[in-house]
Amino acid sequence: MKKYLTRRGDGTFTEMTADELMQDFEIGPEDAADRGKISPLPKDDLDHLQDIITNPNKFISVEPRKEVPLTHDIGTLRLMGDQGNSGVGISIGRVQGIQVHERALCADSIALGHIDSTHRFREFF
Repeated sequence: MKKYLTRRGDGTFTEMTADELMQDFEIGPEDAADRGKISPLPKDDLDHLQDIITNPNKFISVEPRKEVPLTHDIGTLRLMGDQGNSGVGISIGRVQGIQVHERALCADSIALGHIDSTHRFREFF
């Protein structure tokens, strides 16, 4: 049976058959729907996910007007920072971080707030 190269939630590579992939597609969203008290994904959507994951091409996309906007909260800090458990420690500025997110990671928008979101801005006045 043919196996497809894919990634686990932690980013490691794994190979799975189409049936194994579909089982994951059914279990994960079903659990999320239960936890979120929302409707589960319809079978058509699960089949579409399987088509995307089993596509042999390296780059794939979705049909026009089916896109999902991606946003990132403090995404630039994840590129610049290195705290041992998060961040990749790339030496770039915040504007370049935004450009990387938009142009390389396909994010539509990104937060560019204060580096410490718990900071009390009234202390400046």
